[in-house]
Amino acid sequence: MADFKPNPLWGFSPQTPEDSPTWWGDVSDNLSLVYAPLANKIGNFAFPKDENYVLNTEELDKYPAYMWEDLFDAESEAEFANIVQMNTEMSEVRKRLSINNSVTSMLMAGLLDPINLVPIPGAIGMGFIRAGRRAVPAIAGLTGVQETWRAHRDPTHTGLEAVGAIAGSAFFGGLLTGTIGHLTRGMNVGKIGNDFEQAVRFEEGKSSTYAKGRKRKNGYEQIDIPDRELNLKGKSPLDFNEKINLKRPKSTGKPSPKSRVEGSDAGESIAPVFMSYEKTANTGILPRLMTRFGSPIASRNAQKLMSDMGVITRNVKEGGVAIEGKGSVLLNDSQWIFARASIVKKIQDDWTKYKSGRTTEPARLAGMPIAKWAQQINQFATRDTSKYDFETYSREVFRTIARASNKTRTVNKQSVDYGKIIHESPDIEASANFIAKELKKAGDAGEEAGIFRTEDGIKKSFEDDVKEYTTYYMEYLKFNKIKNPTPHQTVLKKLNERFIVKLLNDMEEKEIFVMRLMGKKEDAGTKVEEILETIAKRKEQNVKKYNDLINQEIMQTNKKKKLIGEIEDHIKQSLQDQKDLLSALDNTYHTRGLTKDQLQLRNTIIKRLFEVYGLQDVKAKPVKAKGTEKQEALLKDLNDQINRPRSSSAQNYMDDLLKKIDQPATESQERYIANLQKTIEGKHFSKGNLMAPNEAHYLTRIWNEGAIRDNYDNFVKMIMIPYLEKSPSGKLRRILETKPEPNATKQEIEDLDIVKEQALKDKAQEITNKLINESGDMNFDNMNGKGQARFFMKRDLDMPNYHLLKEHNGMADFIETDIRAVTSTYFTKFGPAIEMAKMFKGDRLGERMIRESIYDVALRSGDEINNKGVKAFTNKLMKHEDDFNIAIDATLGRIGNPASNGSASNQLVKVGMQLAQMAMMGKVVIASLADPAKIVLSRGMRDTFGRYFKSWAVDLDERGMAKAAKVDLEVTSEAMNVILNTARYRIMQADSMGNYGNRKLGKLGDKATGVVDELATGFYNMNLLNSWTDTFKGWVGIMSADRILRSGARLANKKSRPMTKDETFDLDILRQYGLSQEDLIVMHKAWKKAGGKRGKEIYYSNVQDWGDDVDPDIVRKYITAIRADQINTIITPTNADKSALAHGIVGRGAQRRQHNLFKMPIQFMSWSFAANNKIIISSLQGRNKGQMSGMVAMVALGFMSDYLRNPSYWKQKDWQEKVVKGVEYSGLTAYWLDISNTIEIMSDNKFGIRPMLGSENPFAGDLGDTVSEPFGPLGSMGADVVRMLTDSTLTDNRRASMLRRLMPYNNLFYADWLFKSAQRNIMGVN
Repeated sequence: MADFKPNPLWGFSPQTPEDSPTWWGDVSDNLSLVYAPLANKIGNFAFPKDENYVLNTEELDKYPAYMWEDLFDAESEAEFANIVQMNTEMSEVRKRLSINNSVTSMLMAGLLDPINLVPIPGAIGMGFIRAGRRAVPAIAGLTGVQETWRAHRDPTHTGLEAVGAIAGSAFFGGLLTGTIGHLTRGMNVGKIGNDFEQAVRFEEGKSSTYAKGRKRKNGYEQIDIPDRELNLKGKSPLDFNEKINLKRPKSTGKPSPKSRVEGSDAGESIAPVFMSYEKTANTGILPRLMTRFGSPIASRNAQKLMSDMGVITRNVKEGGVAIEGKGSVLLNDSQWIFARASIVKKIQDDWTKYKSGRTTEPARLAGMPIAKWAQQINQFATRDTSKYDFETYSREVFRTIARASNKTRTVNKQSVDYGKIIHESPDIEASANFIAKELKKAGDAGEEAGIFRTEDGIKKSFEDDVKEYTTYYMEYLKFNKIKNPTPHQTVLKKLNERFIVKLLNDMEEKEIFVMRLMGKKEDAGTKVEEILETIAKRKEQNVKKYNDLINQEIMQTNKKKKLIGEIEDHIKQSLQDQKDLLSALDNTYHTRGLTKDQLQLRNTIIKRLFEVYGLQDVKAKPVKAKGTEKQEALLKDLNDQINRPRSSSAQNYMDDLLKKIDQPATESQERYIANLQKTIEGKHFSKGNLMAPNEAHYLTRIWNEGAIRDNYDNFVKMIMIPYLEKSPSGKLRRILETKPEPNATKQEIEDLDIVKEQALKDKAQEITNKLINESGDMNFDNMNGKGQARFFMKRDLDMPNYHLLKEHNGMADFIETDIRAVTSTYFTKFGPAIEMAKMFKGDRLGERMIRESIYDVALRSGDEINNKGVKAFTNKLMKHEDDFNIAIDATLGRIGNPASNGSASNQLVKVGMQLAQMAMMGKVVIASLADPAKIVLSRGMRDTFGRYFKSWAVDLDERGMAKAAKVDLEVTSEAMNVILNTARYRIMQADSMGNYGNRKLGKLGDKATGVVDELATGFYNMNLLNSWTDTFKGWVGIMSADRILRSGARLANKKSRPMTKDETFDLDILRQYGLSQEDLIVMHKAWKKAGGKRGKEIYYSNVQDWGDDVDPDIVRKYITAIRADQINTIITPTNADKSALAHGIVGRGAQRRQHNLFKMPIQFMSWSFAANNKIIISSLQGRNKGQMSGMVAMVALGFMSDYLRNPSYWKQKDWQEKVVKGVEYSGLTAYWLDISNTIEIMSDNKFGIRPMLGSENPFAGDLGDTVSEPFGPLGSMGADVVRMLTDSTLTDNRRASMLRRLMPYNNLFYADWLFKSAQRNIMGVN
């Protein structure tokens, strides 16, 4: 070997003794001795066999004899060269190691050997001896297998090395594992090691003690399955009968979960794992809400809001049912996502039938509408305009539904019944009727949930507010009696004050809302309307004032005035409003009389004034008067005047009485609050469509901001002014109804007309500007819940949609008419709103839920408050509340900063991010090759292949049943990615900001952004990620349904034999998905009754056939559990995984900012954050059947993914780079290797995983990559553009290559060769 000189073409330059290697270099070389041969063997599979290759035996003389055996096995010249290079490298490794002879580097390599890490999860909490005893044989056995294989692949390997390696690994691995077992012994994580061990033993088919009370009998695992439900400590503060303990009990040093005021309860926090790794989940909003405080109510509410059951809590780990079986708003929204997908699919199929003239169902391939695409290609190629294209068809469906609201409509000179949907094309008519039916279903569900402005809905909302107000007010009074309160009691008192003011304002807003409805319906008179309008505007202006005051009070920066004092002023102003209204109503009563509802309102106000002044209480029982004798006499005189007709003098007397009444004392506010709700006892509500009474069929109104801006003056003149002339209100109505004096001059009459015209124009412009703002806010029909009437969905501009169509107004379509966009927006916003109302008992905006949560946090935080101070705690509490607000905004699809949503900068960044995904994500399916291995991780090798794929591979009947079950399970909405184009959110952050079409970039800019948006919409069908995701989620859905139904059948017949460990494990998993044993039994019965089909081993879903007699809650639980399994098996990021930054949010409270710029650094990291929760933490919690087999499969597919992305480049990588990328693409490291990659580039390979392994990041050292790394993919593209334009050292071909990589669709895995070939041809390069 001394005379041997490797060929420079091998790409290897051996080190000389003068080049003394570093210590880390020796560590890397020691690891290379073990793993380089393995990486090389894997690499040899990449060399295709060359049938024409013949080994030239003369060539062997150039190499040492010990290499000949391997060289004889070469099947191509490339493989021959690779073997030579490998053997040469191994010799050079040994040569370098001989220079320093570093023992410490060998020891470090031993510690870093991945084999030593394998037994660690199973050793946690077991103590030194027990953990070490468990680890030594495992490590020795693995190392023995490794050394046996290496001896065959490495000719320089010796037997002595094998003995030393086995002994050393056993010693150091046992030492490391034993140490960890000892250090974690007292960390209350003793069960974690057992969980991991039992999962591994379970997979290997060995006996397991995973469940308590298990015994062996007749070869089966015998288990007593307890029917226990989640026993949650702590009660809601909204309990009238519970008395609060005002004196802080003495601290025992330990939290007391039984105490409502003191102590925490970690039962609803994330179940702990090795080295408290579960805390890494706290990058997400949901985990922070679950773990920041020890409040089970706050944690449980957060889970009900947005949990996807990706991680489990302590309570669930100990036998409870996830989220008490209620699911979450996020998961329960599946039926509305399915409805949205059904509409899109219906439109696609109906248009295909319309265009082709066929009646059969159009063909689809892997969910993709290939028949539709074929018709579109044919239409484009033939320029056929005889029928609508697909987009025009979609818009015609919208118009068809809108026309049904025209009461004077005629077709062929025949009048058409109001509400009837007809069209000359039966396909368009069928599409329109189907969509109207689906929207009606959703509307009925919304009415049942109480989110419309119905009479019952408002009454219920009032009752809830009054109850909550009374509770907090009574608790405030109790705390207010304490002379020297503790810091803890001070915080609770301030929270009560804050809630009182907020609730009072909310109740009065609802009251004014009802009064305005009544005024419009009953024509209460111009003066009444104007007063109500003025009050409403003041209420809206007060919102910011109260919020600021609340924040000042809770943060102790408002020293001048107590918050409770604001309540007195608030009531004082409100009572003045009531007197103004009473005066106006009495004037109407005197001049023309009042309707029944108006008279009721007048009497209600009088009764309230009497009661607030203390003449009688809410039960009409005499109580001691609070006023003076003079006040009582005035009120008695007023009462005498109430029900008798009055002259002008009597009316003046009435007005005078009202002015003389002084304001009530503070103590009377209880009666004031109790009487507020009396206003809504009348029938003030129009029937018909609840969100738009003048529409026969509701369609969400999305204003076309661009069209309004382009036709602003005509829109004001031709649309708004005629509408206002027909139905004026408030001040405008008073002005328009003003008549000139009998002796007015011509000029005075003309001046009055000018005033009226200007008033109309001003009001029309005001409303138009508001409509434009609503478009930017995306608050369509008040779905976001904004403004004074935020509690109820409704349409302010009560004008039929057909009035806003070009065919009616002759100018433009002033609203969006693409039925796909309209229904998508509707279900995206309306669905979560319904589920919020259902989950939180009518609280669709989550405001009551937040108050309940943060109050429980404060109740349990006495020690923290008293020890750390009020300011420190309230700072932390405000962050918690802000996280709740962000979570609700994300759930409801609201934009946190609507003012800048459609800004030019937001649009430009969105366009850039869309271009980045189209330029870089063409091979994302290859990067997702590890998805199937996650099924193995979740279910184990035996179930995955032994039960499922074996059945589907050999049995046609099984395949047919599986296909039917997959269609049945589309109701989970998770296998509808092709239709909804949602698989992209597995990779990138949602693009909720930067809505296009508002002319901020001009007409040309809007057209350009529209083109980019259309290309981005189709991209994930073109790169096949949608189809890939649908395929595997469809499989997982079938498997998940089988597990549910099989477990239900087993429980229904569990007396036949004892439960096996396999069946018990499944029950544990299903409990973690929110299903109790009783649920499983009921589900199996429903399946059986509906004629469910079963294969040899598989139960196939038929949930869409379950009868109406099945409890809807059972159906919801079934669908939710399957959907959660699909999300967590085929990793899908949800709001449960995302940080505030993922939504483009930085800062908190008043400093909160939201912009697409903030998403740039993590644009493609959604999957990585989700994998941290759904793979790493989930595995450490022991909830997977195939721990080892799944991880091995994921790494293997990770290596394959890396190779297939660029085979030629893969061959050039060193083994360290192959290992790093293979593990990275496996998904097992989540975002950790992404972080390491950033560190390596930013530090120029001084820090990170690769430098530790003696390798280098190939992208480090480049200024463009270093600068762009913190700014994500878009920053990298920007750096490339700058370099193309400024770097004079670049060749033309290099510039062309950089330009090609910036082009959309350039790296589609099946088309990148086309782009590369075009570049070579254009540049004249071979």
